[in-house]
Amino acid sequence: MVRKQLKRLVPKRLIPKGHIVPGAAPGSIEARGTSRPTRLRVMAYGPEADGVLEREVRDASELAGLVGTRSVLWVDVVGMGSLDELERIQKLFKVHPLVLEDVVHGGQRPKVEEYEESTFVVVHGAVRAESLVVEQVGFVIKDGIVISFREELGGWFEPVRDRIHNRGKRIVESGADYLAYALIDAIVDHFFPIIEKYGDRLEQIELSTTGVKAPERSVIVELHDIRHDLLVLRRSLVPARDLLSRMSKGDVERVTPHARVYFRDCADHVERLIDSTSFYRELAQGLADINLSAFSNEMNQVMKVLTIIATIFIPLSFIAGVYGMNFDTSSPLNLPELGWRYGYPFALGIMALTAGGLLVYFVKKGWLGRR
Repeated sequence: MVRKQLKRLVPKRLIPKGHIVPGAAPGSIEARGTSRPTRLRVMAYGPEADGVLEREVRDASELAGLVGTRSVLWVDVVGMGSLDELERIQKLFKVHPLVLEDVVHGGQRPKVEEYEESTFVVVHGAVRAESLVVEQVGFVIKDGIVISFREELGGWFEPVRDRIHNRGKRIVESGADYLAYALIDAIVDHFFPIIEKYGDRLEQIELSTTGVKAPERSVIVELHDIRHDLLVLRRSLVPARDLLSRMSKGDVERVTPHARVYFRDCADHVERLIDSTSFYRELAQGLADINLSAFSNEMNQVMKVLTIIATIFIPLSFIAGVYGMNFDTSSPLNLPELGWRYGYPFALGIMALTAGGLLVYFVKKGWLGRR
């Protein structure tokens, strides 16, 4: 019964699925109905003395004048709803059509792919508000250029922008591969507080349900909900660990030895996150099993009491049935108590003694109360 309620009550956490038209040509794109209009935010920076250039661009054609003005150009593309703008970006920066298909349709697992003109990286970012939301973020890495593609305007990249504005020595003097690392690392770091909140909640549930004979059914639903969210996070983190490991081992051409060390550190962070999600999923499963056992024990106690009551009344019903058969008094063998003045109290006394004897027997056996 509880499991049926769980299937009905557990809220679903839906990850946007890829919108693929069966039979469509490779590289063809079609905007999703939920996509937002495309916005472009550009940052150009480097060790040059003229500082950082940052502004929003209304038309992708304006990006041509910004290429080469600084050592590194970062184009942050938010919203996949304006296909014309995206196609202009594709032509200007020579992005492969398959890359544009992946970022528009979404639903890609974390991966790294190399093309002749660029390297394409997909990671997942997570946001926890009322529910868990996992979003795909794509990066195109070229010589001196990083283009990020995402559907929602989240706050993952703001710390990186602040470091650029504050002229952080390492990020300003490094190239596009280090900027890609910084952006991916910012996304990975946002997983830590989300997973820690799940851990804190599990600890609260563990403390609140310890020693409770009958936990609330909503706790079971919440535990299964947490397990589902942690599974979603793990599905995003495991392939991210693999792609970061590739980027740290020199398997990706556009990642320089200077940036590989940092990608290795980011891979270590992902490994820690995977371990945390595995631990908390096991904890949630254990707490769910304990609470389900408590429900089962509660039900067993109820069934035990009902069984004892039924057991006591079985011999009483037998005695009442025998005395209720109304035998004829013509034979001394046919219930002589029928003609006896104290026959009725005698039958009630036998019932009372039988019930009392059974109760004493149950108590001594430890079936009712303590032994």
